[in-house]
Amino acid sequence: GKLYFAVPKNELKRKKWCAAISRHETEIREYSLSSSLYCCEDHFSVQDDMENYWRYRITGEAKRYKLKEDVIPHIFQCQIDKSLTPKKRQPSKNPS
Repeated sequence: GKLYFAVPKNELKRKKWCAAISRHETEIREYSLSSSLYCCEDHFSVQDDMENYWRYRITGEAKRYKLKEDVIPHIFQCQIDKSLTPKKRQPSKNPS
């Protein structure tokens, strides 16, 4: 499965993460510090951004993975281009 990293509770770090994951400056969403938010590994260079990547890979300790202190989400090519999403099929005009 994928790794999910908790968005920091520290207010300044949380604002940086929210700004990074917003599509446009005008759409920056801020979330309550009490809400739990997560960002999946697709938005990170996991091998470079994790503090203990090799330990995690070797031991498989899922509860002990951690991002480096100042890392914020920075990869967004994984987002699906809406123009490429299949359109819903129209119901057939000839009922069976």
